[in-house]
Amino acid sequence: MKEHLAEVIELVQQSHVALAEGKHPEARVISMKAAMTAGRVLNTFTDPAELRLAKPVAAFTLQWTDLLRKDAEKALALSDKLLWLSCEIHGANWYPVFRFEKGLSMDYQPVNYEDISIQLPETGLDQVPEFRLVGSDPGLEGFDDLCQDLLPNCSFVLSLLSIYDLNLGDKLEKLVTYDDEEDAVKVKLHINGCEREISISAELPFLDYPDDERHLFVLSSTNAALMWPAYIEKAYLIALGDHYNFLGSNMAQDTYMLLGWAPEVRKISKMSMESFAELWDLRKKGLLALGLGTGQMLDSLASQLEVVSGHDYVVSGYSEKGLTLKNPWASADSGRFLNVDASVFGQFSYVYLNWNMDALYKHSFSTAVISPPPKSKALLLDRPQFVLENSSSETQTVGITVEHFLLKNEPVSPYSVSVYENTRGKVVYPSQYVRAAGGKMTTMRVYFLKFEIAANTKNTLVIAGPQGRVIFLLKLWSHSPAVKMYRAKPTYDNVTEIEDAWTKDDNGGNWALELYIDNPQWELEIKRRMPKMFIAVSCKEESDVNFHFLHTEKSKNLTKLRNFDKSKILFCDNYSPGIHHHELHDVEPGNLRLVVSNYNSAYIGKFHLLLMYDGSKGDLVIEKVPKALGLYNDTVEFSWNLRNRYKFTVRTEVTNTSVIFKLQAGTKPQTLSLYRPAVRASLFDAVTQQPVVVNDKWNDSVYGVFVDCVLKKPNHDYILLVERFETGEGICRVTLGSSSRLSVKGEDEK
Repeated sequence: MKEHLAEVIELVQQSHVALAEGKHPEARVISMKAAMTAGRVLNTFTDPAELRLAKPVAAFTLQWTDLLRKDAEKALALSDKLLWLSCEIHGANWYPVFRFEKGLSMDYQPVNYEDISIQLPETGLDQVPEFRLVGSDPGLEGFDDLCQDLLPNCSFVLSLLSIYDLNLGDKLEKLVTYDDEEDAVKVKLHINGCEREISISAELPFLDYPDDERHLFVLSSTNAALMWPAYIEKAYLIALGDHYNFLGSNMAQDTYMLLGWAPEVRKISKMSMESFAELWDLRKKGLLALGLGTGQMLDSLASQLEVVSGHDYVVSGYSEKGLTLKNPWASADSGRFLNVDASVFGQFSYVYLNWNMDALYKHSFSTAVISPPPKSKALLLDRPQFVLENSSSETQTVGITVEHFLLKNEPVSPYSVSVYENTRGKVVYPSQYVRAAGGKMTTMRVYFLKFEIAANTKNTLVIAGPQGRVIFLLKLWSHSPAVKMYRAKPTYDNVTEIEDAWTKDDNGGNWALELYIDNPQWELEIKRRMPKMFIAVSCKEESDVNFHFLHTEKSKNLTKLRNFDKSKILFCDNYSPGIHHHELHDVEPGNLRLVVSNYNSAYIGKFHLLLMYDGSKGDLVIEKVPKALGLYNDTVEFSWNLRNRYKFTVRTEVTNTSVIFKLQAGTKPQTLSLYRPAVRASLFDAVTQQPVVVNDKWNDSVYGVFVDCVLKKPNHDYILLVERFETGEGICRVTLGSSSRLSVKGEDEK
């Protein structure tokens, strides 16, 4: 009945997944099935040893079933749900390991194994490797002689050797559990935020004669029966998604998957042999794993140093004179170790470190978070953010790991981790606060930061960059319980975000251009005095952006701007690359017009508008202003031909038709620096000659000259008289926006 215990564990795991997916009834049904199976197992076992094995599983199952029955909504915290939602990694299921009152779910043999189609590489040999079932001797005999051969995964093999050198070989052996027949194994790795287990076949790839001395998996040169490290390797390769077509990793990342120790990669160019002494001391104490990487190196230099370009090495010894390195491919009889003189230390590229943070620090806290696709590259408000608060009277050193989850067949999306100091809640844009640590883009699965937080201050950690939906796990270590990590909140009561775009029809460019008033604009009605308001607009960094706030009259609500009146503007800032922001204080009730502009009128692309303010949500009403002059729009033009007057006949078929006429000079949009003749326009009844609208002021506004009127009579002709201050040449454009269709005929038309 032992196999039924493993079945119970698998059912409870499936119940957790269903609950995380929001399938509460399904989660309850699965858990009830698990509970009934656990009950049958308890009634079947009579041997005390078997009962000791079964009771923790049964107790855990019954407790979970009862929790689902009482309140399924609260059975899992959000962070835990994310761990269960990320079980599928490159097509294989990796369930989080359960911790029972006594022991782990890893201690129980697998019911079965996943039928995973394993990819094999091109070996350059005449034959294709064949998978065969093998068993493995327990223990660590020959472990120190593990080596790689055909598979170029030096980083993983060296991680195994490095951990063994720390006298932690027994921990590695506990990562593997067999079934009775040894045709399946269960392997545990630290991946996607926690310890996870997978059941796989015990088959390994072998070659036949004459290549039977070659091997694709990690193997001991002195104990051919030591196969369990190859099972860990097989699970590791499945987790990375490329199987035996291994594409590379590094020791820091691989050791993290095996031990969960925080990985750090340092450039040797920023270190010295003297600084290595402290690291070696921690290594001797078992608090740190150490490795070196050559990086890409000239063949001549690699030959001189007797190393291989693009390979890793375990640091097995240290003195002021140099280092002793262990390579991953040679047997003990053919130069397993390499002595590196201190004078050539700088020729290597990387130092790989793995910190035993749980031994170095007293307190830890972890949480998982979803990072949605970014709305803006320049704004950070929608990025995952956490406050790191030090409420003690002393500066505290902390360590943080940020793990990018592997999901299905998706690669690691480039991301950055930044810590900003002396913050107040969420960071809105990168230059808002001083960056205390991080900031560089990375594609490492796990990123490590170590820094200090001043006494009685708050820092904010921001994860930015990933283009898709990504799950991250953050883990914080500190020496003091006074250091806390919690989700950051905006510093304003209300947040409004708007996604919009500049297109070829509504990018009017900067305020010196005729089409500026065609830019996207919003009407803001402020109903109550606002102590603070923050506004930001952002787009691609190579584009300069800005926005303007102008006072408007309530009677002109939702009517497009007709001028850029600097006397009505609240502030006038220069254009900024990528993002422009401004904070207003003591904003009085009234109507404001917000105009978002791009300095380059040819730019086409999306932008993100952000408004934050204190007070109640109803204190601000924001509404986009229609771009068109009217429901129906038309444009006609004429040539002055040394005239200073021109007439149009306008007719409508509908009573009380509202019309806006807009006069503009030239065939192309104007700029402030170009000459424009002053013009005016009036409207008359064509039959009675009575004026409808008369203008006596001349205007040469770059934004155009506007005339508003109402055509009261249907099927009746009106005359639009356009006048120029002096005679001359050139084109005049007339745009008509109306509430119903118009017919327009110029005096030159027959």
